[in-house]
Amino acid sequence: MIAPRRFLQAFIFLSVAVLAIAQDDIQEEPPAGEDPVDTGVDVDDVGEDSYKSVKGTAKKAWQNFKPSLAHWSNKRCVENSDAVGILARLSASGFIATHIVRKLMQDGYAVRGTVRSVSSSNAKHLQTLSAESGGEGTLELVEADLLSTEDWTNITASASYVVHCASPFQVSGKDDDFSAALVGTRRVVQAAIDTPSVKRVIVTSSIAAVSSGRDDVHLCTFTPDDWSDADKSDPYPKSKTLAEKEARQLVANQPAGRGLELVTINPGFVVGPSLSERQDFVSFDTIKRLLNGSVPAAPSLSLSIVHVDDVAEAHVRALSRGKPGGRYICWSGNLWLYEVCQCMRNNESITSYRVRLPYFRAPNFLVWTIGLCDKTARAIVSRLGVESFYDTSSTTSELGIAFKSADDAVVDAALDMLQRGLV
Repeated sequence: MIAPRRFLQAFIFLSVAVLAIAQDDIQEEPPAGEDPVDTGVDVDDVGEDSYKSVKGTAKKAWQNFKPSLAHWSNKRCVENSDAVGILARLSASGFIATHIVRKLMQDGYAVRGTVRSVSSSNAKHLQTLSAESGGEGTLELVEADLLSTEDWTNITASASYVVHCASPFQVSGKDDDFSAALVGTRRVVQAAIDTPSVKRVIVTSSIAAVSSGRDDVHLCTFTPDDWSDADKSDPYPKSKTLAEKEARQLVANQPAGRGLELVTINPGFVVGPSLSERQDFVSFDTIKRLLNGSVPAAPSLSLSIVHVDDVAEAHVRALSRGKPGGRYICWSGNLWLYEVCQCMRNNESITSYRVRLPYFRAPNFLVWTIGLCDKTARAIVSRLGVESFYDTSSTTSELGIAFKSADDAVVDAALDMLQRGLV
């Protein structure tokens, strides 16, 4: 009977947290001459000490729960903050990028990857990646900043391919916050156009550029021909949509006879083991919070999951396969957050560690209620209970990708964290 007890406990804590937080936010310093707003909690009825105890515990539970909502609300994406590379990519140190670099070297490519600082801790793992890749490829690291005005053709010089894998992005709800993504994409693609040796540029986009800001999202199957409505999208999918369109427009307007080809890879929620000690990417933090008990209840959110290995493989195969101008969706399947928890709970290797996975779902009305006084929770309300599907037939037939299951992606990510003591 552990699950019902934990459900009741978290439900009470979160419910009282709504009242307690609202009371703190509104009553801490009420305007002179005005009475505090009544939140419906009568301290006299429950006893001041008891009320303070429950309130304190509830607020602590909410503080653990709130950061997780932030990651699922698409309010911030911290996957990589650099961008551009030769025969490889921009910012070679990121989660997806490192897998791409390793795969390229395994396939014998000479890779030039950019990092902000070769001596930084974020690039440390790349120093040994070449030896560990098991291939005949090579890796050269070049210091570069996507936001600088330097001549990017110095980096793309002599390259046959360019992979633009990431761009900086932070959100406060203003267009300026994701303008860097557009500027970065413009600089990288233009550098590829201006470098005669470059035959093809691969841009990492997202399914966020396929299905966001539309009215027909729930239970709809989206294809590579579909586009998000940027004007109706949240900042992150808007950024991805505009950046991909910018890349396509630049290639369409390249000088006559130039012949540069563009291919975009549009992955879902990328999950899997990391090749570095970095922990600043969304899927890592999501799985970690589920494992360490930071999430008392799982909201009814659907994750469109894909294994990082498949995403890296798609990038490498797109260098020489696939149609010019092609859009290739990478998606293994959907898992609701409670299914993600169940998937990990069913794996004996995972449960052999001390994990504290949530046993129950957060009722939609509870998340909605919390959203009345918290913009982070409010941001995910529209996504509660919504599930979309994606057509990956062209990715399978043209790039030859046989996708691993969403369950495998989750288990691989969780075991990687646990075995390295990162949870």
